[in-house]
Amino acid sequence: MAARKAHVKRIYAVTLGDPADPTSSNTVNPDVWIDVMRIDLLPTVLQGDPTAKMGQITNYRFKWDDDPNSWTNQGDVQQENANPKRRTHQLKIMNPDDDTQFINLWIVDRLTTGLFGTDSGIENQGTNFVFNNTPFFTNPDNPVNGQPSNRTTSVVRVINNDLGGSSNAPDMSQGASPVDWETVYLPALQNGTKDDSQHVIVEMADDFKILFGPNAGSPIPLVDAGIMGQVIRYTLPGNRPVENLFDRAGGNDDPKAPAVRLDPLQAIVNVKWGPGAVKLAYGIT
Repeated sequence: MAARKAHVKRIYAVTLGDPADPTSSNTVNPDVWIDVMRIDLLPTVLQGDPTAKMGQITNYRFKWDDDPNSWTNQGDVQQENANPKRRTHQLKIMNPDDDTQFINLWIVDRLTTGLFGTDSGIENQGTNFVFNNTPFFTNPDNPVNGQPSNRTTSVVRVINNDLGGSSNAPDMSQGASPVDWETVYLPALQNGTKDDSQHVIVEMADDFKILFGPNAGSPIPLVDAGIMGQVIRYTLPGNRPVENLFDRAGGNDDPKAPAVRLDPLQAIVNVKWGPGAVKLAYGIT
C-alpha cells in the first residue's frame, strides 16, 4: 500500500484593498501567517470481516492546485481556492491575544474524487465527500448555527516554530511553492526553536465519516424501497505523529478563540502573529 503524502503551504494575513480606490491593492502581512499541512494522497483499506483480512485498497488523491508557480486554475492572491469543482468557505483563524487580528483560510465543504478501474471494471466513478465542518467548540459571544459532526479529533496547542532559523528553514515566503511534509517540513519543525508566546488551538482529525447512499433530493423514494445509505469511517493514523509534536489543550482554553476545526484533509502546524504591521486605512503600512 502506498504511503500517505502531504505538503505544507504558508498562508499569510491579507488586508484587502479599497474597492472604491483603483490605486489600492491587497496587502500581504509577512509577519502574520499559519502553515497548513494538506493531504495529497490518502491510502485506505476496507476490511471485509472481523478477522481483519485485507480487503480493497483505495488511494484517494486530492488536487489542491495551490502552487503559485505551477497551477491549472487561477486562485486568489495567494493561489488559494483554485479548484472550481470544490465547495469551500473562508474560515477566520483568530489571534487568541488580539481579537482584531486574523488570517482567512479556505476550507473544503465538498469535493469530488474519481475512482479509476481497469478496462473490465468501473471507470471514472465520481465520489462526493461532504464534510460537516461546524465547530465543536464555540465562542459564546459568537454562536454558530448547526450541529457539529461526530468526527473524532484531538485538540492541540500549535505554537510558533522558526523551522531552524533563517539559514536552515525551508523557503515558505510569499510566492514560494509548497514543500513536502515528510522530507522537508517535518525535519525543520523538529529542529526548530519554539516560541510559546504565539499560538493557536486547533482540532486535528483522527477520523471522519462519509455517508454513501441516495441523494436527499432523489425523485425515487429509495429509502422507502429499503435502499439505505452506508456510513464509512475513514481513519487518519498519519495524523497521530503530527499531533504528538504539540501539547494537548482544552477546546475552550482561549474563550475568545476556541479550538479551530478545519476540514479533515488540512491541519495547522505552525503560526506567527507578529510583529504585526502598523494598521492604517486600506492596508497601507
